[in-house]
Amino acid sequence: MAAAAVFLTYMLAARSWLQTDVTALLPQEQAQDDLLQAADRVSEAQLNGQVVWLVGSSDADKACQTASEQPQSWRSSGIFET
Repeated sequence: MAAAAVFLTYMLAARSWLQTDVTALLPQEQAQDDLLQAADRVSEAQLNGQVVWLVGSSDADKACQTASEQPQSWRSSGIFET
């Protein structure tokens, strides 16, 4: 069990474990052309500016209240650009 935890920690720290590039699904022998690379950069720039935040609670009113307060909290923190 400890070996699995060490391995998992190493894998997460050593490389990007979340692949978001859909062109990674293409066969590796196919070279990406310039148009595809340009479209990928535009798409990536648009998606990188978005954050999805899921809020849950056993109390629906509390979940709605928290979800409506969170954006203002982030704006005032200065962590994110607007």
